[in-house]
Amino acid sequence: QSPAGALRRLAERDDNPDVRAAALSSLAALQPELAVTLARPLVRRLTDQEDWDLRKAAARVLGEHGDGSDLPALLDPLAPGRLRNDGLSAAARIAARQDDKAKKRLQARVARAAEAMLYDLDLRTRQHVIGVLGQVGDHSSVNRLEAFRRQQTVPDVAKAALDAITAIRGRKEPAALPPGQADARLKAIETRLDELDQALEGFEAQH
Repeated sequence: QSPAGALRRLAERDDNPDVRAAALSSLAALQPELAVTLARPLVRRLTDQEDWDLRKAAARVLGEHGDGSDLPALLDPLAPGRLRNDGLSAAARIAARQDDKAKKRLQARVARAAEAMLYDLDLRTRQHVIGVLGQVGDHSSVNRLEAFRRQQTVPDVAKAALDAITAIRGRKEPAALPPGQADARLKAIETRLDELDQALEGFEAQH
């Protein structure tokens, strides 16, 4: 059996969701189109908490290799918990890979979904949304972020909103990014959000 075949079998049938997630991610490096085919139903279907890592892996595969048709599933407002964050990031990556006309249309779609999450009860989600809006937001997003910023009592969140507004206003239209640069920026945002998560967990542990 070929390596891709073995990975497909694990991604589809293994009893351990973590094994399936790892296999799906590895398969994407060998056969992206096949990995996308497997990832699409996983993003739409999984809701059990023990399967969240598998859905997260599926969202990442779509973010790297999917297309605009994947946005409805990735931006599902009914997705559980922080899985919406993974879907939002993946959708932003898809939008960033498009040509100028499609990019603007898809980024606006991602921005509208992100704006609806600004007042989420989960602080990490709000931080994540602000970071994504800094990359895909438009003039409408500026208005929403400004209103959001004025209501904030957490200084770091208010500053992040202001930084996102500054980024949106300073964005040039429509400058094509070199291959991979848009994904690199989104990955940098996710890294920064992970750092904020760790800082927040430390704050919560002390209080």
